[in-house]
Amino acid sequence: MLICLKDLVYNVDEMLKSKGDILNIVNLIQICTVDIIGETSFGRKFNSIKAGEHPLPGKVWKELRRRLMFTDYLIKTRREGINQKTDILQILLNTFDNETEQPKDMKVKLSENGNRMTNLEIYDQIVEFLITGTDTVSFTTAMTLVQLSKNSQKLLSLVKELDEVLSIDELPTYNKLRDLKYLNAVINKTIRLWPVFLVHTKL
Repeated sequence: MLICLKDLVYNVDEMLKSKGDILNIVNLIQICTVDIIGETSFGRKFNSIKAGEHPLPGKVWKELRRRLMFTDYLIKTRREGINQKTDILQILLNTFDNETEQPKDMKVKLSENGNRMTNLEIYDQIVEFLITGTDTVSFTTAMTLVQLSKNSQKLLSLVKELDEVLSIDELPTYNKLRDLKYLNAVINKTIRLWPVFLVHTKL
């Protein structure tokens, strides 16, 4: 995830040098979101940021077909305890297989019937994250940045909270993110002003 964000910052800097102060922030955040979801779901990003374009639908579908073949191998190695990570795929495996201990801040209720998910079911879940999460997350993030750019005092207050709570040396845990009261208030305000469903319905 951190690599995706670094790619985004680098691209923004390069665009500002070559194109001036006008950026398509919605598109930039959207392709960054695709890469982050790809990395946290499949363990690999789609390199959308470096390509500078949104890969849906064509490139992603082609990539998804390739990943489906790779996912079987990935799930097998994860279940054998090889190359385990703290990502969505690992959480799904831990939850339904109950083979390894889940991170304390990512515990999910085990299925009541105790059934083990098939590889195809796991694949369907992470594809759903990719398809349904791209526009919703990227649009809300982009509009949050737009609103903050118009209100420097709110931006400074948010940066102050982030500096006080988070460390630059490690990714934040779920509990730390939940405790960021000001950040969550900013996001909730954006969702209230720019609800994704209504905006997309009007478009």
